[in-house]
Amino acid sequence: MSENLTAFQNGQPIPHIITQQFYDLWIAPGGTGALLGLVIFMLLRSRSQQMKQLGKIAAPGALFNISEPMVFGIPLVMNPYFFLPFILTPVLLVIVSYTAMATGLVAPPAGIALPFTTPIFISGYLATGGHISGTVLQVVNLAISLVVYYPFFRAWDRLKAKEEHASAQPQASAAIADADRA
Repeated sequence: MSENLTAFQNGQPIPHIITQQFYDLWIAPGGTGALLGLVIFMLLRSRSQQMKQLGKIAAPGALFNISEPMVFGIPLVMNPYFFLPFILTPVLLVIVSYTAMATGLVAPPAGIALPFTTPIFISGYLATGGHISGTVLQVVNLAISLVVYYPFFRAWDRLKAKEEHASAQPQASAAIADADRA
């Protein structure tokens, strides 16, 4: 990182693409597993009340790249529904981000030390030394995250909504029976 900063300060080409900022700011939007796309779906598209509530709880943290509410709230650990997108999304983001930076389409991280909790879009601009291309790449990466997570989110949401509906049926029947006795 210091070599990148020195090169940036001296107006020289940035020598290293793969840095901690590369991972924190382009590979992990929303935290480990690039979960911001999943949080967006939970907020805007969820039929399950549990998933909507979890989305509301996780959204503030996800904006600052904190994924623990999602990792342990869904839970993602040992969850067969989310295993593939949790692994695949960051891999795709590494490929896209590295290619974009190596070909010069996007400015590489300039060695500016930003906390990993710097919000998406702001962080891409700042970490590249004020190049809008860093933010554009974050938009592209968020879109990739949305595309990859969507089918897995739909399957999980359907399962959770079905479970909620099934558990509501006996409660409704019991309430009707209690009302009939009264």
